[in-house]
Amino acid sequence: MKRILVGRLFLVALLGLNGVAFAGGFQPYSEKEVARISQEGNAVVLAFHSASCGTCKKQSALLDSLLKEEAMSSVTVLRVDFDEASDLNKKYKVNSPSTIVVVQNGKEIARSIGETNSDNLRNLLSKGA
Repeated sequence: MKRILVGRLFLVALLGLNGVAFAGGFQPYSEKEVARISQEGNAVVLAFHSASCGTCKKQSALLDSLLKEEAMSSVTVLRVDFDEASDLNKKYKVNSPSTIVVVQNGKEIARSIGETNSDNLRNLLSKGA
């Protein structure tokens, strides 16, 4: 039992170092989460990423840091695996990973592609607050 727990902790730490874990305000994408966030009257922030994308990793670290700010407490970012979500890529017209789309009431209100400037990302996330 002890080895399993240590193994799980190691895996969580390893995933966190690679920018893949859903830390802070990140959550995995699901239609249920989109519906819940929309019902609350909030915008949905979709972060399309790929495990092999260097820009995505940098973006993920910046987003994680920004989501810890008090002003971003109401923002939830749903992580979409670009490589596995071809239907969502088509639906939101996403052609590359490291794309962030802010949707409110079913309509896109903001978009960013490959952005790694923290001030620009903060501004984008604030549209989802």
